[in-house]
Amino acid sequence: MKKTSILAAVAGLAIATGAASAQVYSASPGLQIISTATPSGTVNSTINVAGGPSNVTDLNVIFQANHTWDSDVDVVLQGPTGYICLSTDNGGSGDNYLTTRFDDISTVSITSGVAPFNGNYRPEGTLNGWAGSPLTFVGTNYTTMAGFNGTNANGAWTMYVADDTGGDSGIWSYWSLEFNGSVDPVGPPPLGAPTNPTGAGSYSVASIPSGGMTNFRVTVTPGTFPNSTGLGVTVNGAAVGLGTVLLVDDGTNDDGIAGNNIFGLNNVVITAAPGDYVLPFTVTDGQARSSTGNMPNLNIQGPPPACPAGTQPASFAGVASFDALNSANNAHLNLGWTGTDAIQDIHVSGRLTRVTAGTFASEARILITFSDASTITLQPFTTTGFTGFLDVTDYVFTLPTPKPVSSITDVQLYESFDDATGAVDSTWTALCLTWNPLLVPIAPSVTGSSTPAAGFAGAPIHLTANVTPGFNPASTGLAVSVDASAIGAGTVALLDDGINDDGILGNNIFGANTTVAAGTPDGLYTLSVTVTDAQSRSGSNTFDVTVNPRGQWEESIDGGGDAGELPTTAQVIAGPDGPVDSIGGNIVNGETDMFAINICDPSSFSADPAISTRTDFDTQLFLFDSNGVGVEFNDDTTGLISRLDNSFVTAPGLYYIAISGYNRDPLDADGSLLWNNTPFNTVRAPDGPGATNPVSSWTGTGGSGSYIITLTGVCIQNTVPCDPDVNQDGNADQGDVDYLVNVVAGGPNDTGIDPDFNRDGNVDQGDIDALINVVAGGACP
Repeated sequence: MKKTSILAAVAGLAIATGAASAQVYSASPGLQIISTATPSGTVNSTINVAGGPSNVTDLNVIFQANHTWDSDVDVVLQGPTGYICLSTDNGGSGDNYLTTRFDDISTVSITSGVAPFNGNYRPEGTLNGWAGSPLTFVGTNYTTMAGFNGTNANGAWTMYVADDTGGDSGIWSYWSLEFNGSVDPVGPPPLGAPTNPTGAGSYSVASIPSGGMTNFRVTVTPGTFPNSTGLGVTVNGAAVGLGTVLLVDDGTNDDGIAGNNIFGLNNVVITAAPGDYVLPFTVTDGQARSSTGNMPNLNIQGPPPACPAGTQPASFAGVASFDALNSANNAHLNLGWTGTDAIQDIHVSGRLTRVTAGTFASEARILITFSDASTITLQPFTTTGFTGFLDVTDYVFTLPTPKPVSSITDVQLYESFDDATGAVDSTWTALCLTWNPLLVPIAPSVTGSSTPAAGFAGAPIHLTANVTPGFNPASTGLAVSVDASAIGAGTVALLDDGINDDGILGNNIFGANTTVAAGTPDGLYTLSVTVTDAQSRSGSNTFDVTVNPRGQWEESIDGGGDAGELPTTAQVIAGPDGPVDSIGGNIVNGETDMFAINICDPSSFSADPAISTRTDFDTQLFLFDSNGVGVEFNDDTTGLISRLDNSFVTAPGLYYIAISGYNRDPLDADGSLLWNNTPFNTVRAPDGPGATNPVSSWTGTGGSGSYIITLTGVCIQNTVPCDPDVNQDGNADQGDVDYLVNVVAGGPNDTGIDPDFNRDGNVDQGDIDALINVVAGGACP
């Protein structure tokens, strides 16, 4: 019969400094494990825990025994509330449990371990094949050591060891209980040293005015061995009058995700004196572990700078400096400034608070736009990188040219370098602008121009002047004149009457029509423009007018206006007989100009806008026959300038030449292109889907500008070169031959025809022979 021995003295060891709940309790039974298969062969040892943790959060067990056949050994731990099978029949024929720790977090189960079991193992758990005494244990059969979590450690803990097979024996030398992360130095190295939970604090806004709001955040790293449960975070807010602040990980006050160990409290209102504050925080867990830390520096701002001295203070709060210039998100301020005075200085005071990390204070700009489209840019800060906020007190910007206070049309806040597109870079938590009026009189100013800027001798031009009235006092009785004597037009008075100007009365845009004198040489001419007011002030300026070469046929003069786009509306080149050297004109609004011409010498025909510098846009040239059917086309020959030759011109007669800017092209009645768009740099016959059809309309908007087309092989013929009906009886027959024979012989010429029928300069038999040939169906000479 086996004799049971109970350890009389139990040693308790508190491992975790200052934490009485983390303790080791041990015993050294020195009991013989007798080989028997009967319950009476069981030995046991009891540790009576007193002063132990009232709440078990982690339990590990150390077991040491020598035995010559480990698979005979069964081990069970009975605690105050239940029991757990540590090992039954494991290890095969191997020997000994050298230093065995039963720990839930081990990756190796005792059932798969190998003798001599020197290390950390998960317990077997469920009671299995126990033949020792007692046969029935008390309480719950825990499957893991964690089953004891939440129970009181104080009370009797008994370990039972049995050898259920005869033939082998051993000695049980030592066992211990490790509570709540404590480590028994007798055991094997633990799987991990226990660590306390820690935290890192932050604010959503670290610099706020007194009475402002911010969010508290502490990101917690749980403790280990065992892992923290029941985490909690508090902030000591006594320094700012808040007392103890509880942070929660509830998915609302934190980062919006519950249970991810980020604890927070939203919209904390802090009313405290201006200054810098460091608030301590504490992190605790259910394992009675804790750590402390400090929130970052919290700056409570003093009041922002007051509005600067000046007229009509315009104050704003919480306006964002957002994206790059003219982005849709940018703030536009209404200053509400009124009056007739001119602005000399603009003053700015305010507080700029950083929102995006890395943004520079110097990037926060203010763009002010005036009604004349001029702008000024205010840059209140020169500081680059900053944190928190910066104040500016009475930044002064002096306008290079004073402007009427009422002429401000826009005030835009923007970032000169956009650090966060689509998001706020910084915020003007306070911003105030004032202005000072100009104290000295300012004369009116003027700028001039002509339309077109490049004309030609004998052609009309329109002169325009834009006037900025004077100030202090405001101009009245404005008058404008242009000295146009350089182009032979004398002094021209310009009016702001809604008729001679831009059609709008009283908007300080003056205008008048004049004409470049005939015979004015080509070149660049500088004209002077002068404005005066009833306050005896004046201003002047200059502008240039270019006189270009004149075409022999000018669209606006000889043609009386804009040439049409189709054969039915084309300008007809008319005049006395002789060659046509050039056609001049202007393309406006991207349309097409078409002219009817007579190609009298197909072998020498050419059309070239590139010969003259007057042509100033990317041209296209088209040639159509008398029926409007395409003959040839060219887009680019010399650079972007077009040129036509006689590649496809085979006979003299009526043709239509058209000029347009790239890419305005002719269509037939079905809307099909007469020419394909490419290739660009060759003279081509029609090759588009509508190649065989006459032009009916045009598609696309081309360029606009001035042009002159230099021509060869084109002439004007007002008389029919050979009309065989010389006797004017309506028929070309033998009677016409008889009539011409009589005239050549010196007889009367009642119809007044030119008897030089073959146009060789002589009246002789050759004229009679030529007429006979034509009457017989031959070609004109």
